[in-house]
Amino acid sequence: MAGGRKEPSGPILERIAELGRLCGDAGVPWALGGGHAANRYRSEARATVDIDLFVDAPPEVRDRIEAELVERGWDVRRFPSDDSIRTARRGDHERLDLLYSETDLEREVIDRAQSNVESDVPVIDGEALIVLKLIAGRSRDEDDVLSMLLAHPDWSDSDWILAKAKEWDQEEPWDRLRASADAKPREAGLDSAESDPDESPPKNGLPDPPSARSPSVVPAACTLRSAPRVRRRAGIPRTVRRRSGG
Repeated sequence: MAGGRKEPSGPILERIAELGRLCGDAGVPWALGGGHAANRYRSEARATVDIDLFVDAPPEVRDRIEAELVERGWDVRRFPSDDSIRTARRGDHERLDLLYSETDLEREVIDRAQSNVESDVPVIDGEALIVLKLIAGRSRDEDDVLSMLLAHPDWSDSDWILAKAKEWDQEEPWDRLRASADAKPREAGLDSAESDPDESPPKNGLPDPPSARSPSVVPAACTLRSAPRVRRRAGIPRTVRRRSGG
């Protein structure tokens, strides 16, 4: 694969698989987002600790999933400003963000991941992750988008990304980041089609998921949940949440 693609491995992969089985046992679709998903597509992997799972589950199933997490030693907490987000901790180093689907976009993102599984872990695909990060709008998210475009320049011409950027009022950041990605290889004396996949973009920091124009919303580590300025700009109710994940 292009660039510094990095798959979760070791204890992190085991933890993701464990959490995925929990969702599978509950009979609900899910997908990995956030930094672990971004590292599959970035020109160079970045450090990340949080596990961000997008889960499409009704309220009663959410309760069962959370009860099972508690049984397994996780301390589960609700996001004060958004009931569709849960954070969980286990010990000093394990952190989980559950981002429950509340918009058609989130459900579509999960469905795309479920229909294109390369391993036991369904991962949000690169184009969908870019859309979530555009909506989240944090500097870290923009850094992810830029790095992903440097590794996959053909995504700059994606009709699907453009359509979603328009739907979510994200055309300006999308055009700006595409231009930045195109300029970088030219600054280095390269054609964008021949850009060095190992070239690392400047690191700005970043998060995850999105939210829809409808009264429903989306997530962070690859989510939208903590992007109030995005909600204001897109006219999304304050109850909607934030980003692409961590």
